Amino acid sequence: MENTLRIICKAACDLFSNVYAMVSGFLMAIFGYLFPIFDILLFLTILFALDVFSGAWKSRKLNKQRFSWKIVWNTTFPRMAIAFVLIVCAKVWDNIATQTLVDTPKVIGLIFAGALMWSIAENGYYITKWFAFKVAAVKFGKIVKDETGMEIDDMKGEKV
Repeated sequence: MENTLRIICKAACDLFSNVYAMVSGFLMAIFGYLFPIFDILLFLTILFALDVFSGAWKSRKLNKQRFSWKIVWNTTFPRMAIAFVLIVCAKVWDNIATQTLVDTPKVIGLIFAGALMWSIAENGYYITKWFAFKVAAVKFGKIVKDETGMEIDDMKGEKV
């Protein structure tokens, strides 16, 4: 009994005396668990950075506003946090449900990536007034109108 108690006390002391090993092991376990979705998280991080850059460029060129970290913290980081949390939740869901038909985290990540690329392209249109963006918007608007009968308005209320 005394030997068992001594072993338990020594194990507890060893466990708490080397907190660095415990914390680093915990962090590496999380990293190893999330490594399969690292590529989509990295891709979204790059797209969020490009979106911030293009939005700041548009704001500076059209509205004559300076870059503000407050706007980034109030808009971009909450969106990025929501995207990352949803992707991690989808990863957990895939592991619990053990379904292999669809890679849910990548599907959710690609939906967010599409929205970000749309935002970057929209900012690019407003910055450059590139004709190709306008032609694509008109063709897309025509397809939507033909299919649904609804007209698409651009940001300024003009018909596309």
